[in-house]
Amino acid sequence: MNRNQVSLELPEYLEMDRSQIEKTLFTAQEKVRTFAASHNWGLYANEALIKKTHIFSTKNEFDYAVITAFDLNSNTVLPLTVSAIIANDELLMVSPNVYAEIYPQGKEENSYKKLIIHELAHALHIRILNGDEEKMGPKWFFEGFAIYAAKQFESHRNILSDDEIWEIILTDKETNYQSYKEVMDFLLEKVSINELVAHAWKSNFLEFLQSTLG
Repeated sequence: MNRNQVSLELPEYLEMDRSQIEKTLFTAQEKVRTFAASHNWGLYANEALIKKTHIFSTKNEFDYAVITAFDLNSNTVLPLTVSAIIANDELLMVSPNVYAEIYPQGKEENSYKKLIIHELAHALHIRILNGDEEKMGPKWFFEGFAIYAAKQFESHRNILSDDEIWEIILTDKETNYQSYKEVMDFLLEKVSINELVAHAWKSNFLEFLQSTLG
């Protein structure tokens, strides 16, 4: 079996698009492998990052699957924009049309493929850390890592000031993904992604950034 071939479960109305979706999954996995290899992490992407993909026709169905997979309280309300997640080696996702509807700010060329790459990048990140999710660092970084790997928001115009970027870094301020991209753009001008991954889990991560960036 090809390492890119994974079981794919689709809503009935998407069966006519199965071949195209399988191609999208295939190319997304290859993009992640290329990214990993380019940063000397190829070893961590040798084996498939997921074993199955399940695409849901509604956000409610997706939310229920996520809540069940993570054994969350049945009253848990997931944010509207949460559209994909990996649980137990299975990629759970909303359908392309639902994704476009609930996250219009993410609209760009190949946005659905980039969503898949984003989630696979999280799985790669965890593998690099030998399975320890607690070492992924603050949210701005682990989301920024996945955004960087997926090349999301390529046409986004940077609008944050340096002070606003540092506020996100120093406080792990909750913000939008475009802003996380700006933070990564800012950092990667002076620090490699490999260095960031190596330091993000350490207690002196902020001091490392401040001393490195000046």
